[in-house]
Amino acid sequence: MVSGLLGGCPLTDQFIDNNSKFEFAHRLALISDEIYENAKRSCEGNYVNVDPENSECLAAVDDMKKCVKDVSPSNVVKPKCDFLSPHCQDQNRRELVADASEFLLSPSVAPNSWCSAIQLTHSDIWGNDEGIREALHIREGTVPHWQRCNRSVSYTQDVSSVVSVHKELSKLSLEVLVQSGDHDPSITYMGTLKWIRSLNLTMMEDWRPWYVDDQVAGFIRKYSEDGHHLTFATVKGAGHPAPEYLRKECYLMFGRWIHYQAI
Repeated sequence: MVSGLLGGCPLTDQFIDNNSKFEFAHRLALISDEIYENAKRSCEGNYVNVDPENSECLAAVDDMKKCVKDVSPSNVVKPKCDFLSPHCQDQNRRELVADASEFLLSPSVAPNSWCSAIQLTHSDIWGNDEGIREALHIREGTVPHWQRCNRSVSYTQDVSSVVSVHKELSKLSLEVLVQSGDHDPSITYMGTLKWIRSLNLTMMEDWRPWYVDDQVAGFIRKYSEDGHHLTFATVKGAGHPAPEYLRKECYLMFGRWIHYQAI
């Protein structure tokens, strides 16, 4: 029986999450007041499903996109990096995929070794190590080459929102923790809070800081309804996903939550 649920920077509703990106960018001073207010007025707050006949809105959204196009999609205060992933043909040679938007470059040949995302290449090396594959009982021939983000799968259906699932779950006695990096522009904490509010849970504890080593590590808000307890927590300075940037803080947050301790 399920007794708890953890959501880390979760894509939950494509409209809410994508629409909130512009509000988030404005709040973090990536989009000026004038540009944002013009878009808000022209688009009536809808920047995703834009009427193709609404030329003012189209132009306004384009202006906002120009402001953020060179900002890292994972963490607004980190450099924007290309993603390449090594495809190993043998132990001594790596063939690099040409499309820099899809994969992560090996650190041995990366020109931007200062990029924090470089560390992700180790997951590719780890996931394709023969000893690791054997330990994980990967059947030979089923996964020729493991990729962190496999974009080759052809899906026949897509689910644009799972808010209704969360509404059903809110009827159950569950402990839920939803975590967001407050510098994550891809799945913003603002969008996450919007769908959480739509669950119509009773707020039990309003916005307050939580601490690690006597320093503010983020902020939390708690909701409850008929035995369903939901804690929303931000991780200060973290991007997407939060543990990639601030492991200690996320580890301690999870440890306190899983042991029913105050975060």
